[in-house]
Amino acid sequence: GDEVLMKVVKILKSQIPVDKGKVYRFGGDEFAVIYTGGTLEELLSILKEIVHFQVGSINLSTSIGVAHSNECPTVERLKMLADERLYKSKKNGRAQISWQ
Repeated sequence: GDEVLMKVVKILKSQIPVDKGKVYRFGGDEFAVIYTGGTLEELLSILKEIVHFQVGSINLSTSIGVAHSNECPTVERLKMLADERLYKSKKNGRAQISWQ
């Protein structure tokens, strides 16, 4: 449990330059990334690196929901949209990134 969460954080932080974004634990096994330093395509490229990963000899995957600030008038709505897309990824088979 904790080892997996620590691995996810390590991967996220290693992929996202400090000047381009921050990683936050959102609750339980969910994380938020505030990415301010590039395009959606650059972010998706980074996130694809963590959809599948390993902890020791165990293969794991993540489900990811992405929302852009241009889509939402408030931070609260931005969080809700990202969360809706996260659950869309989980519903559609996991190990996916949903951004639309």
